[in-house]
Amino acid sequence: MKKPSSARFCRGALSIAASIATWLLAVVVLLPLLNTLISGFKTSQEINRSQLLPAAFAIDNFARVFSAPGVLVAFANSTAIAAGSIVLTLLLCSIASYGLARRKERLFSLLYALFLSAMIIPAVAALVPLYTMMRATGLIDRPIGLVLIYAAGGIPFCVLLLSSFIKTVPVSLDEAAILEGCSYVGRFFRVIFPLVKPVAVSFTVLQLPVIWNDFLMPLLFIRSKANRTITLAVYAFTREHETDMGAVFALLILALIPPVLFFAFAQKQLYRGIAAGAVKG
Repeated sequence: MKKPSSARFCRGALSIAASIATWLLAVVVLLPLLNTLISGFKTSQEINRSQLLPAAFAIDNFARVFSAPGVLVAFANSTAIAAGSIVLTLLLCSIASYGLARRKERLFSLLYALFLSAMIIPAVAALVPLYTMMRATGLIDRPIGLVLIYAAGGIPFCVLLLSSFIKTVPVSLDEAAILEGCSYVGRFFRVIFPLVKPVAVSFTVLQLPVIWNDFLMPLLFIRSKANRTITLAVYAFTREHETDMGAVFALLILALIPPVLFFAFAQKQLYRGIAAGAVKG
């Protein structure tokens, strides 16, 4: 019987090590989430005692969350801000990416490089001029201000995804549209725009959690309770209900649901967008 070669042994050892590392990472990621899910159904006393499982599922935790003022409004605000900023980003970037992908002049190459260079600038470095601009334009404590901030922040990554995909679309489709009498705008909306749907969904899946979970921008630019996002609502609810940890965990569970549900329904489109060349150079 032949002994396994050293190369085969190394591949087997690497495969086992990779599997162990994957399971360890999964445990590290899932344990806090599992603890949050279980704690949402515990009483505050059970949480304080670090009891592993609840004696009975405390559904009234969620009832107290829904009865708290401003929680449902915060969900609506976060939904509107996320939807508005993502739609605006996709609309602007899809038009810009079409030109950047099709035009070969050096000016457009320079513009593409400028778009991508914005990805290396940390958001913290722009906070002071951003706050000055928001105050000068009267956008402090207005949800539309957050929509514009998130839309601008998502432009570099969205341009990278869309332009990379459009470069893989055959130019012959544009030429056929020209022969049919389509204008530049007509070619974009009738030929290119329907093709970028998987990539647009990929961007939405990746950008939604960033906007939904952001705490810094709402903390800086939102003042009134009526305009709070879900992260500010969780922060305020935690401070107001320090002794009611069961309700706090219940609110955290509810805050997790929208992005998780969206990913569950859109994951096929996400994988399709990646397979279609969304991350190709």
